[in-house]
Amino acid sequence: MIKIKPAPQWELPPADLLDAVCVDVFEKKDVKSTYNGKERVRDVITFVFQTADVDSEGARYKVYLDLTNSSHEKAVLPKVLSSWRGKTLSSEEMETLDVESFVGKTARILIVHNTKGDRTYANISNVLPGKIDLKPLDYIRRVDTSKGDDPHGSEVPF
Repeated sequence: MIKIKPAPQWELPPADLLDAVCVDVFEKKDVKSTYNGKERVRDVITFVFQTADVDSEGARYKVYLDLTNSSHEKAVLPKVLSSWRGKTLSSEEMETLDVESFVGKTARILIVHNTKGDRTYANISNVLPGKIDLKPLDYIRRVDTSKGDDPHGSEVPF
């Protein structure tokens, strides 16, 4: 008999301003979510950051930031990328920007802890320009895996 294991409990990075490097960027299409009580479908860009800080086993923390793929002036994506680059991006720059160019770029990410029910999550509330040289360590990019499967198990590959 094969038993299903309970969901793992990840060690959270500290709620603080952390040095990090972007190790991956990928797009998820047709993501369903609820906002203000209304269900919606949207395309999401996911940024994966690896921090300089390490967990109790010596591994770097990985923190994910999901943003709606929109260059609209009220969208969060342009604000985050402008903050990260340290300058406001025009709508023309946003529409021609290749977000994969951010892979390998350093950042300072502000981590906050949010509790929902009995679980606590580490969320990125702001992304600022990086201050130190930090390289990705022991990370396989999603686009580098066969068939585009997520090596981190967030989706079933069939």
